[in-house]
Formats: sequence, C-alpha cells, structure tokens
Amino acid sequence: MDNKMFCFQCEQAAHCTGCTGSAGVCGKSAETANLQDELTGALVGLARATDGSPDVNEGTWSLIIEALFTTLTNVNFDAAAIRDVTARVKAEKSRLVPDCASCMSPCGHNNDYDVSRLWTADEDIRSLKSLILFGIRGMAAYAYHAMVLGYTDDEVDHFFAKALFAIGEDWGMDDLLPLVLEVGEKNYRCMALLDKANTDVKQAEQDKTAADTRLDVLTDAKNALAKAQTAYDQAKSEADQAQQAKQTAQDELAQAQTAYEQAKKESDKAAQQVKDLENAKTDLAARTQALAAAQADLDAKTQAYDAARNEADKAKQAETDAETAVRNAQQALTDAQARLAKAKSDAKDTEAVKTAQAKVKEAQDALDQAKTILAKAQADLKQAQTVEAQAKSDYETAKAALKTAQQAANPKHDDNAGQTSLNAAQQATVEAAAKADKVMASTGADTNGIILAVVAFAGMGAATLDLKRRRMDVTARHGMR
Repeated sequence: MDNKMFCFQCEQAAHCTGCTGSAGVCGKSAETANLQDELTGALVGLARATDGSPDVNEGTWSLIIEALFTTLTNVNFDAAAIRDVTARVKAEKSRLVPDCASCMSPCGHNNDYDVSRLWTADEDIRSLKSLILFGIRGMAAYAYHAMVLGYTDDEVDHFFAKALFAIGEDWGMDDLLPLVLEVGEKNYRCMALLDKANTDVKQAEQDKTAADTRLDVLTDAKNALAKAQTAYDQAKSEADQAQQAKQTAQDELAQAQTAYEQAKKESDKAAQQVKDLENAKTDLAARTQALAAAQADLDAKTQAYDAARNEADKAKQAETDAETAVRNAQQALTDAQARLAKAKSDAKDTEAVKTAQAKVKEAQDALDQAKTILAKAQADLKQAQTVEAQAKSDYETAKAALKTAQQAANPKHDDNAGQTSLNAAQQATVEAAAKADKVMASTGADTNGIILAVVAFAGMGAATLDLKRRRMDVTARHGMR
C-alpha cells in the first residue's frame, strides 16, 4: 500500500476508512501523522522497559500520559514539539534500561514498535488493537487534565503501560478482547478521577473563594485591629504623656511648694529684718538725739569754759598790772620817804619838808590803793580760776559724755577712719537695703520701710561725722592753750 500516511482514529477519516494522502481531513499533515506513529512506537518501547524495572517513578508515568495525549488528533500538529516528546520518551527508556543500547546480543524485548505493522495486521487484530490504542489516547486526555490538576491514579498509570505493551505483542483475540473491555473499565476510572479532580478543584475554588472572602474579612479585621492597635498605641502614648505631664506637674508643684516655703522663710526673715531695722532706726534716732544733746551741752560748756578762761586771763592781767602798780607805788613811797628824810636832815625848807611829806602821804595812799586793787585783783583771779576750773571740769564731763554718746551711736566707730569709714558704712547700709529689697520683692513685701531705714542710717551717719568733727575742732582749740 503506497500511502504517505494512514490515520483513521477520528470520525473525519476519509471514506470512513482512513486518511492516506498528503494530509488528513482534519488538516494534519502526513509528516505529523508519521511523527505521531513514531512517538506511539517509542511509547510501546518505553512500556516494555517499565516491565520489572525498579527505576520507574512519577516522571515516567507523567511522560507516558503527556506523550499519549500528544498523539491525539487535533491536540498537537507541531512537528518539532512531537520530535521533542519522542526524544524525551527514548531518553527515559534509556534511563530505565541503559544496557540495551550497547548490548552485543540484543533480544528485542525493549525495542520500539513499528506502528505500520498495526495498520497491516489481520483485520480483527487491527480492530482490537486500534480500539485499545484509540481508547488509551482518549484516556490520556482525561488523565493529563487530572494530572495537571494534581490528581493521579497508580492503577491507571500501570494500565497505560500494560495496554501499550499489548499493542506491541503478537497476541490473539482471546488475549486482546479482555484488554479492550478493561480499557472501558479504566477509562471510566480515569473519567471518575478527572471528575473528582474537577469537583475537588471546583470545591477548592469555592473554598478559595470562601477563603478569599474570609481572608478579606480577616484582612478587614486585621486592618481594624491595626487601627485599633494604632488608636490604642496613640491613646497609651497620650496617657503616658499625660502621666508624664502629671508627674512633671507634681514635681513642679513640689518645687513650687519648696520655693514657697523658702520664700516664706525669706519673707519672714525679711520682715524680721525690717522690724530689726525699724528698731535699729528708733534706737539710732534716740542715740543720735542723745549724741546731739551731748554735743550741744559740750558746746555750751566749751563756750562757758572759754569765757571763764578769758575772765581768768583778764584777772591775771589785772593782778599783774596791780602788782606793777604796787611796785611802782612802793618805789614812789620809798623815793618820797627818801626825799622826806633828806628834807628833814636838811631842814632848810619847811615847805620842802611839807611837800615831801605830802608826796610821802600821796605815795602811801597810792600804795594803799594799789594794794587794795591788788587784793581785789587777786580775789578776782582766784574767783576766775575757780570758775575756770569748774568750766574745765564741766568741759571734760561733756567731752566724756559726747564720747559715750558716739560709742553708743556707732560702737565700731574709728576716730581715725574719717569720711572713708562713713562712706563705707553708708555703702554697706545701701547694699544691705538693696539685698533686703531684693528679698522683699521676691516675696511681695513692701520695701518702703527698708528704704526709709537706709536714708535714716545715712543721715545719722552724717550727723555722727559732723559731731565728731566739731568735737575734734574743740579739742584741738583747747589743746593749743
């Protein structure tokens, strides 16, 4: 039979007997048809190699199913893809029976099958084997789709190898007919497998949809939880901040309380200082008044003493003048007595004697008068000296009283410090007032009392210095006498 191809596995077969030209009615080329036959023969060789091989695995069964599905009409007309699958099938057979390729005495047990033998076999045998071949090709479509969905059946896998093996053997009708029936049985099993796969996949899809829904719910719940967690974290952060602010406020309150207590102490201390300053001001005023009175008394006593001294000086001068007059009168009396004595001795001139006697009497009277004046001058001198002594005593007493008053008004006063000491005292007073003013300002107290005290101290210090200078002037004036 000079045909370019032979294919009659579908209802489109030419003349209901088979397509034999350059292409089939379905559009499959003669090249593709022959490559599919070659692949089918290679599958028979692989099925033979699986018999008793310990190296058969899931990949072997998957490759057989994929290759059978490739030979199904209208599934794959790609010649290159078919050649690739054929090469993979032959490579898998070489893996299972590696020694066959180099065997020096080949037995042919694992050889590929020449499918053209099938098309030229006895009509009954060709019919039975065709039923088996076309049946397992259809089964392969179910099995392949189930496999893609992740479902396989070990019994179905082994039957593919059993059926392919049978196609390559010279079995009679009695051996092939039960196998044809088994194709129907295994095809039903394979359909059940695909149905289960589709049902499970559909259920899985429904479960996935439900899971996706639950996932969406869970995602929404997770988002809500995240928002709640964020809100909680924010609230906790705000609570922590509020707690921190509360603690800070408590600390600040404690510090304010401490500051208040300290300020109250300072205020009480400042108030006591003001009171002490008022008392000191009153005491200083009294002492300054006493000092002024003592100075006035000293001035009066000094004036009295000066007057007594002047009177004593005058009395002393009068006494000196009287003593001079007495001496002069005594000398005149002596001279008159001498002239009288001479006149008497001469006795020549009574008038002269009388005149001399008159001069003597006159001198005697002058002497008596001078003695009287001297006695009075001496009495006046004694009286003036008594007055002077009393005035000096009063002056010393007043000076001592002034010193006592100065010490009372300024116990630490240095007589030699002068104006410098006063300035230092005034500066210290001003600084003390400023310090008191600062303390009182921080506590809210009135500082007018302190300012008045500072002014009073400054004024009293100036009065004290003025009295001291006046006392020093009086002392210097009397020290020169």
